[in-house]
Amino acid sequence: MSPRFALSVLAAALLAMPFLSGTAGATSLSVLTYNTEGVNAAAVTRAPLIADEIEVFRTSSSNSIVHLQEVFSDAQYTLVTDAGYAHVTPRDTGGFQDAGSGLVTLSDTEPMGFQQISYTNCAGTDCLIPKGFTVARHEVEPGVFVDIYNTHTNASGSGDEGPTARRAQLGELADYINTNSVGVPLILFGDTNSRWTEMEDDWQTFVDGAGLSEVWIELPRMGDIPDFGPSIKEGCPPPEGNATPNTGTASGPTCEIIDKILWRDGGLVELTPTAYAALENFVDDGMPPEPLSDHLAISATFDITVIPEPATALQLALGLAGLGLASGRRRQLR
Repeated sequence: MSPRFALSVLAAALLAMPFLSGTAGATSLSVLTYNTEGVNAAAVTRAPLIADEIEVFRTSSSNSIVHLQEVFSDAQYTLVTDAGYAHVTPRDTGGFQDAGSGLVTLSDTEPMGFQQISYTNCAGTDCLIPKGFTVARHEVEPGVFVDIYNTHTNASGSGDEGPTARRAQLGELADYINTNSVGVPLILFGDTNSRWTEMEDDWQTFVDGAGLSEVWIELPRMGDIPDFGPSIKEGCPPPEGNATPNTGTASGPTCEIIDKILWRDGGLVELTPTAYAALENFVDDGMPPEPLSDHLAISATFDITVIPEPATALQLALGLAGLGLASGRRRQLR
C-alpha cells in the first residue's frame, strides 16, 4: 500500500471522529411544571380544565413529563391527572386532613424507583403539610436514564422564618442530589418560591451547590444572572404581573417566575435546553378568561445526547483506518 493511500485513510478516520462522538441524533424531552393552587375552593372545579391543557401539552410532545404541585385531595387528583399519560405517581396523604405534599408526576416513561421525601424544616402554615420533593429515574431512550425531581418549598412564615426554612429545605435537596444522583443527568422542575433577585433566598448558593443551571437564565437571559433588587415582573402577565397577556413577554428575560426548571449533565449524557416558555393557555373560557391558578405553567424542551468516551471514539476511528488499510492490501495483492 502506498504511503499516500495510508495517509488518506488515516485522515478520513480522524475526520470521522466528531461524527462518531455521538453529537448527532439527539432525543428530545419536554417538561412542564404547574402549581394548581389546590388551596383554592375552586380547585376541583378547575381540575378538568387543567387536565385538558396538560393533554394539549402531551399530544404536542413526543416524550414529556409534567410536574404538578398542590394536588391536595383525591377528587382533584382524579380529575387533574386525566390527561392521557401512561404513568401517574400516587398522591401523598400525610399531614393536615390527609392533604399530603401535593406533588404529582405525569409521564410517558415509567418513574422507576419513585420516592417522596419530606423536608425536615418548615415555617408557618406550611408546616401543616409535608412539603418536600419527589425523585424517580426515567429511561428516556433505551439505556439512557435521567433523574427527574419535583419540589415545592416553603412560602409562609413571619419575618425571616420563611426564607430561613426555604434555604434549609433547598440545602436538604442539594445534599440529596449530590448523594443520590452522582454521575446521573437530572432535571429539577417545580415551585421553588425563590427568585434570583431576592437576597434572602440565596438562590445562587443552591444552584451552585447542586451543580445546576436554570433554563430561564440560559435561554431568555442568555446567561445573564440578575442582581439583587426588585422582582423582575415587567414582562409577566396575570396572574404573575400586569403585562399585556399573549404578547410573548412572559417567556422573555423580564419575567422571573418562582416556578423553575433546572438541569445538569451526568456521565456521558448531555442535556441541552432548546426552548423555554411561560404558558398562558391555562385559563377558563370566561369573558374575560381567568387564570386557572395563581401561577403560570412553564415548560422547556431538552435535547438529550449520549457522548461516547474519547477512547471509544478513537477505537472506532482506528478501526475505520484498519478497514481501509486492509482494503488497500487486498487491492495490492490483486
